Amino acid sequence: ELIFCHFGRKRVLFYAFIVLWGGWGGCFGVCFGFVLTEMYICGLILSNIYTMENNQPQINEHNKKECPPMHTAEHILNATMVKMFGCPRSRNAHVERKKSKCDYILEHEPSAEQIAAVEAAVNEVIGKHLPVTVEYMPQAQAADIVDLSKLPSGATDTLRIVRVGDYDACACAGDHVANTSEIGPFTILSHSYADGVWRVRWKVVEA
Repeated sequence: ELIFCHFGRKRVLFYAFIVLWGGWGGCFGVCFGFVLTEMYICGLILSNIYTMENNQPQINEHNKKECPPMHTAEHILNATMVKMFGCPRSRNAHVERKKSKCDYILEHEPSAEQIAAVEAAVNEVIGKHLPVTVEYMPQAQAADIVDLSKLPSGATDTLRIVRVGDYDACACAGDHVANTSEIGPFTILSHSYADGVWRVRWKVVEA
């Protein structure tokens, strides 16, 4: 409809007048130039329509498609580890639909009580049915909110910030659930500790 409105009756009548006034041969070049111009303008219109419909800034694409419930659970686990142990977010993570693993830099291996507390804390957050929202902001603004130490050197200036309620905020380009109610119970399957790195293997049940 926008394209039709752009051409409008006035342009159609204008081109018809040129043909009648100058003849087909004399105005071929003029008409051809106008057609090219109209094609260019229509291209701009289509581009603007696409941009308005998507309404998203250009950011780096995520390197893989992940299971949204597992990916959001990883964010919650990372935030829990930071809050409980004061460690950085996962140094290395492998997130898959069936089970996942994360590595954390810790001075000491967590005790059985601490591991149980981590599992309970993650499930508590999931059970609060928190909204998972997305916003875009420049790196300078995001630096006051999230840890950018793991940001790749080629990252765009505009970052996509994913928030899990008021519990966590992280720069991320991956897929997530809209609410933590879409995540099933979180379970730690196994764990190990070596050379200052605690590796935890975990999963979430389909909600």
